[in-house]
Amino acid sequence: MRENVLANAAKQGYLIGGSHLPFPALGHIGKATTGTAYMFLPVTYSANHPIAKSGD
Repeated sequence: MRENVLANAAKQGYLIGGSHLPFPALGHIGKATTGTAYMFLPVTYSANHPIAKSGD
């Protein structure tokens, strides 16, 4: 069952979230280039804060 879930997530490009993954704990599943392994590909995270203008 786990193999099917990972294969489907990798094929469809699902966004995966988990509580025991490094911050931001969101990413995708990718198929390793060799063997039958999968890997977690974290999303790029940046704080998107507007820059304050002078005099605000």
